[in-house]
Amino acid sequence: SLTPPYLMKILVDDVFVNRNIDVLMFVVGAFTVVYAGNATLGAAQNYTLAYLGQRVIYNIRVQVYEHLQRLSLGFYDKMSSGRVMSRVMDDVGRVQWFLTWGTQTLIISSLQVLGIGVIIFTMNPYLALFALFPVPLIIIGMPIFRKKSRKAYHKTWRRWADLNSLLWDTIPGIIVVHTFTQEKWETNRLTDKLRDLVKANLRVTRLHLEFFPLLGFAMSTGTAIIWWIGGREVLGGAITVGSLIAFVSYKLMFYG
Repeated sequence: SLTPPYLMKILVDDVFVNRNIDVLMFVVGAFTVVYAGNATLGAAQNYTLAYLGQRVIYNIRVQVYEHLQRLSLGFYDKMSSGRVMSRVMDDVGRVQWFLTWGTQTLIISSLQVLGIGVIIFTMNPYLALFALFPVPLIIIGMPIFRKKSRKAYHKTWRRWADLNSLLWDTIPGIIVVHTFTQEKWETNRLTDKLRDLVKANLRVTRLHLEFFPLLGFAMSTGTAIIWWIGGREVLGGAITVGSLIAFVSYKLMFYG
């Protein structure tokens, strides 16, 4: 993933500016090899993670089920069957996502941040300092966002659990519901749970709208500053056009 911006630099400077047809063949071949490698490794990675995720979720669900067998009757008096099912199905699925896709995303992103940081400071330390313009906002904002999002997402997951609990408890007993003509009452219960879920989801949406547009504006402003300063450097002959394009590409990857 870190290779294409550098190849783009060579393409602009050596091919388009210097009109070197031999370098064009090399760059196109290198692009092809990189993209083919990305596709092959990506497929292998996705299958490996999917296989690992299935093994993980299998083992966790077996252990959770064995644990449920050992719990007292008093536990089941206090806990509805729907909540128990939500733990076994939904919550285990979230753990599976974190252990497979979440963990590998964290590792890859961390390595990319380090790699791109080294690259941009090697390419142009002067521009790299301006590229770090949004970093203080991220450092200040992320703990605030994390604190608020934890509460918001926890409420959302609880509302999902309440909804699942209602469905798991009601649908198997639908004959009893019909017998006692409780359809209207059960429908009202469902609509109440759905309203609570909608409110919780909208709370998460508002939280995202409070944070990410501001962060995106800071990143866009930083990019505009790089184009302005870097453009003056290009016009002054200090750096090449290809170097500036590659630098901006690496900066966008860095904040991504």
